[in-house]
Amino acid sequence: MTPDFELRADGDDVTAMIRDRLISLTVTDEEGLKADKLSFELDDRGNLLAVPPAEAQLELSLGFRETGLTRIGTFVVERRSGRGMPDTMSIDAKAADMSSQIRAPKTRAWENVTLGEMVETIAGEANLTPTVGEDIAPTFYTYVAQTAESDLHLLTRLAAVLDATAKPADGRLVVVRRGTGTAADGTALPVIALLKREFRSYDWALGERGKYKSVTAEWSETGTATLHKVTVGSGKPERRLRHPFGSQDEAQRAAQAALDRAERGNTSVSGELGGFWPGLFAGGLVEFPDLRAELGGRFHLRSVTHVLMRTLTTRFEAEIAGPKE
Repeated sequence: MTPDFELRADGDDVTAMIRDRLISLTVTDEEGLKADKLSFELDDRGNLLAVPPAEAQLELSLGFRETGLTRIGTFVVERRSGRGMPDTMSIDAKAADMSSQIRAPKTRAWENVTLGEMVETIAGEANLTPTVGEDIAPTFYTYVAQTAESDLHLLTRLAAVLDATAKPADGRLVVVRRGTGTAADGTALPVIALLKREFRSYDWALGERGKYKSVTAEWSETGTATLHKVTVGSGKPERRLRHPFGSQDEAQRAAQAALDRAERGNTSVSGELGGFWPGLFAGGLVEFPDLRAELGGRFHLRSVTHVLMRTLTTRFEAEIAGPKE
């Protein structure tokens, strides 16, 4: 099949203008604080290419001429550069959702609020649609301090305690738990099976599961210096979380999330597939039925990269999410 793409700049279709000058195109879907990225290199022979303005919006679709294209996303140009000889031009852009005030530092306090309410407020300020996992939306906070911290960093920090991720994506602000197999609206996420024959190359590493038998976290009463402890699990070795939390509930959640991560271990798989896989996305789930018996279970995708050169291929990085259900 014939790899194909469509690129629109500020709404105008510029595909035909750059088709015969495209050297390479790479788009990476990341989770959490990392912005999705688009970069491409063009043949600038004759210096006839127009340099796109900073902040220009680029809409990208990828696929094959015979089967059609899949919309990848909208990006904002942040860097233009070139080199010679021969003359080439490189364009780097980041996800449009990451260009909003959600990345600007703020100082404020949140009191007696749920995670769902926080996401709704932050999403409204950033002109995004809030999408929060039903299992974590009711999480209640008596007090959360946001001091010279961006909204995205704040949500990522709170999500990490819940073993979840926070990310602006396609006009939404999405906060969901890792590896649960469900989307924010409660619908089941597909678990995509990647067979050995579909790889060009792969790497795997086995982590130590069950490294800790218990996790202890501390929490302090508001207005006092009194520290209390909460422990999840039992037995040795024990892990002690370094920083105290603002309430017993927060400490309990952090300890449970740390124990869950320890029980999963840090087993990982990365690879390049021999084709284009538009159904893979950061935060999605995959499994590897025939790589090795030790790699059984579901894996959480940390990043997915599509590369268009003479061919169109997909690369990924994944970590263990949990056993097969």
